[in-house]
Amino acid sequence: MELGIQGRINQLPANQQSAVHLLQSGHNEAVKQVVQAEKIQQQQQQQQQRQNALKKEIDNYIRKVLKDASLLNRDLKYSINSETDEVIVKVIDKSTDKVIKEIPPEALQKLQAHIKEQLGLLIDEKI
Repeated sequence: MELGIQGRINQLPANQQSAVHLLQSGHNEAVKQVVQAEKIQQQQQQQQQRQNALKKEIDNYIRKVLKDASLLNRDLKYSINSETDEVIVKVIDKSTDKVIKEIPPEALQKLQAHIKEQLGLLIDEKI
């Protein structure tokens, strides 16, 4: 008659049975951690793939917009406002190099910076 693993463990003295159970539970915990790490890695890879796809889509859209703007003798310039960390788009007439439109308007940019500064005085954390 052949005994299974559990049957062999039960034949061990009590202190050795405890040691075997501790080893088994440690092994199970290690396996759980490895599985969890693999899941996290898969999620990170999926997120990276989504970000790359989104970047490509945005690049294609920007190229299309720039091409359409050039047909109208307009140029678009993008920048990031250092105070508000927001994208600023300027529509510029190519022939005169004059700014036709700024999105968001400069007054709104100043207001956003002022509000952010006032919040910083009230709250000592970056929001």
